[in-house]
Amino acid sequence: MPTYHMTTPSHQSPGWRRLSRRERRALLRRIRIDREELAGLVRGSLLATVWTVGLSWLAEQLEQEADRVCGAPKGKHSPQRRGRRHSYEVGSVVLGGVRIPLLRPRVRSLDRHEELSLPLYEALQEEHTLEETVLVQVVAGVATRRYGSVMARALDLPEELLTGVSKSSVSRRFVAQTAARLGELFRRPLRERYVALFVDGLQLGAHHVIAAVGVTEEGEKRLLGVWEGATENRAVCQALLEDLVARGLSAERGLLVVIDGSKALAQAVRTVLGERALIQRCVWHKSRNVLDKLPEVLQPRVRRALARAWGARTAWEAEQALQTLAEELAGAGYPEAAASLREGLPETLTVIRLGLPPALRRSLRTTNPIESAFARHEQLAHRVRWWRNGRQALRWAALSLLQAEASFRKLPGADALPRLAAALEQMLSPPAVAA
Repeated sequence: MPTYHMTTPSHQSPGWRRLSRRERRALLRRIRIDREELAGLVRGSLLATVWTVGLSWLAEQLEQEADRVCGAPKGKHSPQRRGRRHSYEVGSVVLGGVRIPLLRPRVRSLDRHEELSLPLYEALQEEHTLEETVLVQVVAGVATRRYGSVMARALDLPEELLTGVSKSSVSRRFVAQTAARLGELFRRPLRERYVALFVDGLQLGAHHVIAAVGVTEEGEKRLLGVWEGATENRAVCQALLEDLVARGLSAERGLLVVIDGSKALAQAVRTVLGERALIQRCVWHKSRNVLDKLPEVLQPRVRRALARAWGARTAWEAEQALQTLAEELAGAGYPEAAASLREGLPETLTVIRLGLPPALRRSLRTTNPIESAFARHEQLAHRVRWWRNGRQALRWAALSLLQAEASFRKLPGADALPRLAAALEQMLSPPAVAA
């Protein structure tokens, strides 16, 4: 590994004033690179050479910048002079997603009372790229405690040269970036018309997170928000729906809301969105609830019977098949499974009642579109063993779901969404509502 003479050995190096004259001269000599060392760098590592030459060029640019701020070159008398050199100071710049220490020239006003800033040096203090790099690396699976070694290896730089790469520093930047993503999500306006809304919950340790995904008339899926709480909590469900309405979500022309089966969430939908929001209970959740109350030997047969019923052509046929199955389960000695099947049964048939094509019906009868986004969260956050608080859970959920949103595809059967919009308006017209 080559030696880099552009910088001090550590960001904890003593200040310029506390150095002796000999130490100052030695430190300034380390800025210069002779030809023999440059040739050795070329023989060693091309990337290291690029870094060394680049830092040398940056040091020269800072010297020229100091002369421009002073109004005249160093040591030259001029009536245009606005400032004078004031030695050097150990500083740092952000390059390549890391912070690298270096000596920067200082400039003061002629009366020595005011410190004059160097525009180039100030521009190199922008930490946005640094925080973005931290976010990308952590999302890629780099542990915060290994960030420094990974970046040093990737950039072919000595790890001792990098500053601000400790576990705590990387964690602070990651928290800042994820908090910014969460804030952007909370402020996202909902100007488009949404014909369907998926709402489901995610368990993160002892914390619950609820997410909402909307479907536009064109079939595009959008992440609308994440909230802390469980779908069984009516107050939380009502608050999240009110937040969506405040940001622009409307059910005036009809809205299909696909939920996981929570009674509290269903009640919140009716309270906030009114009768213009039709509820579709997720048949996958309903099937799982029923099968959990049956012995394993019966589960395959009941699963097939449920699939046949929900695949019926008309809602009447589906309801008759499900009622018959509930009676069979009750007669066979499984009253809890029968009661679970009957509970909210009409709401599992909403998409059939709307007369949608089979492809679109399959897409809208479950919360699978949002479950796929939750799968992305499992990939990103599987290494998090301890969820400290709900805010941490929200930040991770927002980050992972926004990552998943970037790869969202159109809803299967999206070509028939105009039929869904027309069916919603027809069912919610005054004669239909009265009937």
